[in-house]
Amino acid sequence: MFNDLSFWVSVVSACAGIGSAIVAIVAVMHTRKQINLSNKQILFDKRIENYIIATGLIQLYRENCKFINDEKDEPMISNSLYFT
Repeated sequence: MFNDLSFWVSVVSACAGIGSAIVAIVAVMHTRKQINLSNKQILFDKRIENYIIATGLIQLYRENCKFINDEKDEPMISNSLYFT
């Protein structure tokens, strides 16, 4: 039995099949990890974009704060009156 060449060939091919399955499982796990990292990067990019927009709005408010009169308790004049 142990001297038979076909026995050893079948054992090696069975081990290769198991090894291939293990490699495939590891590859699927690695792919899933990469997908999760990619999703986190996309979320980070969206958050950065929203942060830049919010920072721009805050900066615009600070620059134009002098035009807003908090002391008066009357409505602001329409923009059309400034252009006419």
